[in-house]
Amino acid sequence: MKPEDFCFSHITQTFSDVNAFRTAYTVSCLACIPFLLTSVVGNFIMVFSLWKCRSLHPPFKALLRSLVLSDLGVGLVVQPLFLACHFTALTENMRYFCVIQVVYNTVGYFIAGVSFVTTTSIALDRFFAIQMRIRYRQFATLRKTHALLVFIWVLCAFLSSVWIWNVALHGIFRDTLLISCITIACVSYIRVFMLVRQCQVGLNANQVQGNAIFHLGRYKNTVTSTIYVFGFLLLCYMPFLCLSVAALRSEQNAVLSLWTHIALVLVYANSSFNPALYCWRIPEIRQIARETFGKLFCKI
Repeated sequence: MKPEDFCFSHITQTFSDVNAFRTAYTVSCLACIPFLLTSVVGNFIMVFSLWKCRSLHPPFKALLRSLVLSDLGVGLVVQPLFLACHFTALTENMRYFCVIQVVYNTVGYFIAGVSFVTTTSIALDRFFAIQMRIRYRQFATLRKTHALLVFIWVLCAFLSSVWIWNVALHGIFRDTLLISCITIACVSYIRVFMLVRQCQVGLNANQVQGNAIFHLGRYKNTVTSTIYVFGFLLLCYMPFLCLSVAALRSEQNAVLSLWTHIALVLVYANSSFNPALYCWRIPEIRQIARETFGKLFCKI
């Protein structure tokens, strides 16, 4: 089978669209390079910082690590494929473009799926923490969290591979997953806010049951941090999602493809900004990351 046999009609259309706006695509690809570098460096530091951090609850830390690894995957794999894909299109190398485009789309959908589902799992984790309070630590064990993460990564790998065989079915799976994740996360955080307000009415700082303490102040800090992560994820993905919906409802054209391409650069910027967001909102990680970055800078 020749590489060109993988070139579905929408892939060959992308090839034509890139060459219709060569300058715009070149500039946007160059703008993507700084995001690639900061994503790799920043998320490597985050992986190390989470490994050294001992104060965060282990299941919550495992979920956060999964999100960091997906961001690292964007910098190490997805963005290089994105650049290689458009480089082969700009150099009019159809043979390599077809193969790279298939790999890029499959891996890109996989990583994006992991990010969305993990972010939703974090929202549910914060909801169960306030809902169950003292019983939460018995319910959310590290073993259960690892099993959940394995399921998430395998599920997203399967759903992304459907794109190769059936584009229409993949579109249904993708849209259903995205709508479900956004809905579940929003409802979870709304319920969290309601429960926090109830706790504040009955408790000033914490709730004591026997020898166990539910630290409301510390919980509110972690919830606020995860809401920032979820909100920034939506902010970066929303233009791309809206343009994707517009593309489904209208005829494919080069201008719409160009704007979708630019929106993808914003999507990839999310993985670059997240490490700064973690350092800003989570003091435990900020201190370790500062020390790690200082040592790395000194060695360089």
